[in-house]
Amino acid sequence: MAATARKSSPRPICWRRAHEKAAVAVRGPLTDLLLVVYGRRDPRAEGVGILGDGRLLDVWLNLVSFG
Repeated sequence: MAATARKSSPRPICWRRAHEKAAVAVRGPLTDLLLVVYGRRDPRAEGVGILGDGRLLDVWLNLVSFG
């Protein structure tokens, strides 16, 4: 599953099954990824990997609230 944010899309964030190049991607066990999204785990913690622009991930996490 992938979450993508596109400026040209009518929906800024959409979820879909895809394997495509992105500005930033986060890898890890599902539990760790959910903790990152909910702000309960540092995305730079051991077991979580950031590929690409980590600053963009920081901006996204600060702007989006899931919980």
